[in-house]
Amino acid sequence: MPFLPGNLYVDQPLTRAAVAGMQRADSFIAMQAFPRLIVDKPSGIYHKWLLADLNRNEMVARADNAPARVATFGKEDATYSVPTESLAYDLNDTVRAAASTALNPAIVIPQLLGYKALIRLEAQVGALFSSALWYRTVTGGASDSVTEGTTSTRKRFSDSSTDPIAAFLQEIEFQSKLSGFEPDALAFGRKAWTSFRTNPYVLASLSGTGGVIRNRPATLEEVAALLGLRWVGVSKAIYNSAGQGLAASNARIVPEDSALLYYRGAAGADPGEWTDAMPTAAACQVWADGAGNREGVRIRRFRDEKAGAGGSDHSEIDTFRTCGVVTSLMGTLFEDMTA
Repeated sequence: MPFLPGNLYVDQPLTRAAVAGMQRADSFIAMQAFPRLIVDKPSGIYHKWLLADLNRNEMVARADNAPARVATFGKEDATYSVPTESLAYDLNDTVRAAASTALNPAIVIPQLLGYKALIRLEAQVGALFSSALWYRTVTGGASDSVTEGTTSTRKRFSDSSTDPIAAFLQEIEFQSKLSGFEPDALAFGRKAWTSFRTNPYVLASLSGTGGVIRNRPATLEEVAALLGLRWVGVSKAIYNSAGQGLAASNARIVPEDSALLYYRGAAGADPGEWTDAMPTAAACQVWADGAGNREGVRIRRFRDEKAGAGGSDHSEIDTFRTCGVVTSLMGTLFEDMTA
């Protein structure tokens, strides 16, 4: 992860430790859900191909000495705005000295600030679980009403009489026909994932011969293989909306009864970087020059001698990331899929 020179306050080891911890956080999907679109300023315009033009067959027979037909690829302009969001933490010298166990700044600061930053980034991902942002929405119900339009109704994953594998495979077919690209990623909310991975039809599909259905829930890797996807993730992240000193009021960040089926264009835990040369369902815009790296995260640390007895190490984490829909035809949102 390269850093740009010139910013005296960036603590590179702490930043690297924070990013590494954020990438390994299993309860969050913010760092894995969408490819990064690296931008060179905090707001501006990016381009995306029109799928109707991209999927059109324009190859024609060409006579000798005749010019080739010119493709009519169309591009659309879209705007982005990357917010600069920050949080500070003071590690007081006197508090450190009085602690029963050592408070190592190299461990405490990136863990604390990195976790707080992940909560904010997960909220950006959670905001994309909205039916208004995607072309097609599938709503859970007591019965199936399968249509190819903008809406459909399927039995909930928690209904033991439904086959959620068939429901997803059918949606993969619909989305492929609609956009020309086969969806390759699936992001679950916590309750939707629990209902899906324990559904009898899913367990039966993973059972061996002999007619005995196993009682062990499906794993992420098994679900990806069942559905022919390259990545499956589950958001288990929570946030506390209560004020400091009050009883916790915890809630899931990503809607827990929802799932998003979409085209990610990448394999594995790292979604990689995306350019606007090819379509994708959504992207994470990252202002690299702000952070000095291509993850959009930095920690600055400096002394504040006036803070508390003995002074403090003052640390600030800044993020320069945001998530946004690129092509609504490449995403299908499942809502209210648990009873």
